[in-house]
Amino acid sequence: GCVGGRRARLRRASRRDGDANHLIFGPRPAKRLAASVHSRACRRLNERSMTQAARTDNLADVLSRHVRDGGADIAIMHGEGEISYAALEVWVDHVAARLVALGVKPGQAVGICLQDRPAHVAAIYAVLRAGCVVLPMDWRWTPVEQARTAERHRVAAVFFEPNRPRPANIRAVVFDHHWELAAVGSASAARVASPSGAAPGDCGPSPKTGDEIANSPAILGLSSGTTGEPVSVVITHAQYQARIDSFARSCRLEQADRYCSALPLAFSAGRLFAMLCLSRGGTVQLVPTMASPAEIARCIVAFRSTTTCLVPNVTRAMLAVATGEAPLLPALRVLM
Repeated sequence: GCVGGRRARLRRASRRDGDANHLIFGPRPAKRLAASVHSRACRRLNERSMTQAARTDNLADVLSRHVRDGGADIAIMHGEGEISYAALEVWVDHVAARLVALGVKPGQAVGICLQDRPAHVAAIYAVLRAGCVVLPMDWRWTPVEQARTAERHRVAAVFFEPNRPRPANIRAVVFDHHWELAAVGSASAARVASPSGAAPGDCGPSPKTGDEIANSPAILGLSSGTTGEPVSVVITHAQYQARIDSFARSCRLEQADRYCSALPLAFSAGRLFAMLCLSRGGTVQLVPTMASPAEIARCIVAFRSTTTCLVPNVTRAMLAVATGEAPLLPALRVLM
């Protein structure tokens, strides 16, 4: 019956008293609420907690909210510079509008087979904004593996890197300069590129109501099994938002946090924690996929990262890099 940090401090008990049920709150059984009053209050708390994703409906809406709150804040840092939330919002609109222009329909799956660079992040949110479903694909897969995964999920299109081998039997969309942020130019250019002159945040048809959006498929979570056949589970916008909110509470991530994205964005954990940081208005630093543990450690130090997610073999290798008494990662607050 209690939500947030109050759950750890409040105690709940119930007892029968005649025809009325009473619930007792607080460190001591001092305050009683009639069942009817409590049920209404509890229902409001539960609805607020369980349907928290409905506040944003589409997972991509969070970018628009951050732009309204302060678009100059940095969303992504990478080897070539920085991208603000305002620029990322315009870029996402641009990519979503081009997807719609290609004839991709809401509800269809779109594969993302890109390296760990800003375009990958923009593609994720653009696919979501267009009302489509994200199918994560590892750019290191062979063309046969890519084709098998794409055919299994009946994708409408797949984003590929330029100058990379691509399967011949699926609709490949090369993420070249026409899709990059440099092609957008400004917010006005994004509006021109959007269907019917839509403003940023409005392009891409979606279901009409918030409930329909929140309960529509957002991401296909691929299994890491070795059965030979690609297997996935459908995750809705509401379910993914609930997952983000749960990890945010557990890890206490905030707007001031800087997340070093050292895991591939094609992996569920790498994608989840990057989107978690962006949902809180933090900054994501993208590390190249093939970076060594020593390179990751240098990136964390140079970026003054406060949080990151690493696999055990990387953390073990980092211990060999650590020398002297000084901490290897002095600014790190949360290691997942």
